[in-house]
Amino acid sequence: MQQAHVIDELLKHLHASIEDTLAFGDAKIDIPMLEYCHVGVAMGSGGEEIKAMK
Repeated sequence: MQQAHVIDELLKHLHASIEDTLAFGDAKIDIPMLEYCHVGVAMGSGGEEIKAMK
């Protein structure tokens, strides 16, 4: 999961934790990021796959 690696590197740089993360996405490719971050928000204007996330 490449998004997780990038998010982890940024968190290290900022001296923050995963609990400090919030992600917004509107495409199927954003689903792993939304699942990895503490809070993930699927945009209403996104595709059916992302709107189906729970």
